[in-house]
Amino acid sequence: MRFALIAAASLVLAPLMAAPAFAQDALVEEADAGVGVERFDYLEAGQKIELGEGRRLVVSYLRSCWRETIRGGTVTIGREASTLAGGTLERERVQCSGTALRLDPGEGRHSAVMVFRMPAKLASTRSLGGRITVRNVVFGASPILELPGGAKVTIERVDAEGERYDIEVPRGKSAAECRYDMARAGQTLSPGGLYRAQFGTRSILFAVHETAQPGAAAALGRLLRLPPL
Repeated sequence: MRFALIAAASLVLAPLMAAPAFAQDALVEEADAGVGVERFDYLEAGQKIELGEGRRLVVSYLRSCWRETIRGGTVTIGREASTLAGGTLERERVQCSGTALRLDPGEGRHSAVMVFRMPAKLASTRSLGGRITVRNVVFGASPILELPGGAKVTIERVDAEGERYDIEVPRGKSAAECRYDMARAGQTLSPGGLYRAQFGTRSILFAVHETAQPGAAAALGRLLRLPPL
C-alpha cells in the first residue's frame, strides 16, 4: 500500500507542508433567508445569531469537525461547538482535518494524516527520510480552494504522472469571493493521491483521502485553505 493512516498527533515534516493557521472558528454550510449570515461565511467564537422560530442554520467547526444543524433559538458560536438557547441542535462528526479532535472509539477514520513514500518529484527533500507525512487532507475528490486575494494556482500530482490543473482563484474582498470549487468546474482528483498546490512563490502539499468521492460533498471536508501571498 502506498500510504498509511496515523494518529493526528504524529510529526509533520517541514513547515511548508503544515496546514495554514486561520482565526475563524466555524463555517456556514447552509442558512435560511433572514438569518443574517450566508453560505460559506466564517463565524468566530462569541458571535451570537438570532434564528427566530422555524429558521435553520447548518455550521461546521474547523477544529473539531462537528457539523451542527440548528433550528430556532439563539446560537452562540464556540471554538469547537455551539451553545443554543431555545430551539433544537443536532450534531454529527464529519470527515475533516480538524486540529482539536477528541475522538470517541471508532471515530479515527474522521481525521487523519497520510504518509507516503518519498516521490521522485520531491527529490530535494530526500534528506527528510524515505517517507513524507502530510496533514493537509481533503475528504472530497473535488476540493474547494480558498486563497485570500486570489491568484493562479497550479495543482500537480507528485506521486504519479499525468495530473495537472491550472486554476484561477478569483480575486475578491471576502473569503467567499476568493474560492474556486472544483466540483462546479467538473474537476476530480484521484483518491489516495498526493498533490502539490503552487501559487506565486509558495506551495503546499496536500493529499486526497482514499475514501474521497467526486462532486459537491460536505464543504468542510473539501476545503483547502491556502495561506495568502
